[in-house]
Formats: sequence, C-alpha cells, structure tokens
Amino acid sequence: MCPTLNYIPTIESEIDFHPKDTEYDLVIYVDKRFKLSIEYPFSIANSEIWFERGSALTQKIFENAIIHYSNCEIRNGL
Repeated sequence: MCPTLNYIPTIESEIDFHPKDTEYDLVIYVDKRFKLSIEYPFSIANSEIWFERGSALTQKIFENAIIHYSNCEIRNGL
C-alpha cells in the first residue's frame, strides 16, 4: 500500500549543492544503466540506493523509493 506523499520532487530538489561531508540516508538514481563515479564515497557509504531505469525522476519512482526505504532496517551505522 502506497502512503500519501506530501512532497513531490522538483528539478531544484534533484540537484545537490551540499558540501562533500554530507551523509545521505537515501539516494535515488535514475538513468539508463547503473554506473556511479563517486568523488566522495563516504557520503553514500551507509545510504540506501534506489535505482530505476529511466530518463527523469518521476512521482512514481520517488514513491517506490520511499516505500522501499520505509521497509529498510535502519541500523544507524551498526
């Protein structure tokens, strides 16, 4: 069952301008194939990565990622 979402991502929210020390809980990656060139690997080392094939972040992809993340076991680095 899909929870009701009050947040719909916009193009501004898709672009991250945070410094390299930011740690992420969830990374949503949308592309034709999964290939990451990570300059700062520790930023996503403990994050959950949701990948879907596509050309843009849609509401459905965002909902799928949030549903998946809500079912993940959160270990807080343990």
